[in-house]
Amino acid sequence: MWMHSGEAETVAEEVEAVASVVEKVATVAEKVSEDVAEMLPEDANLKKVAMLVEHASEQVAHDAQLAQQFIHKVEKVKNDLDDLETFVEPVIDKIVKKEAEQN
Repeated sequence: MWMHSGEAETVAEEVEAVASVVEKVATVAEKVSEDVAEMLPEDANLKKVAMLVEHASEQVAHDAQLAQQFIHKVEKVKNDLDDLETFVEPVIDKIVKKEAEQN
């Protein structure tokens, strides 16, 4: 099942928006869990849990950033391919026209 270019762009935009929200939520969760961990005694089990949440949130935020970077790179490649198509299309049209004239 292939998507049309417009559908693919819509999906990419939605994925990017979701990744942005995930990054923001993870950043807030990381900060809150860090603040909670700092307030708790060193040997408290809740402090260990807060530190685990902080670490997991940090990883989620990082992964969301990577997803956004990947989407931007895919968009750049798509734009480069569109530019290449625009450049090559007249040449192909000339070749096809020339071959049609010879037949």
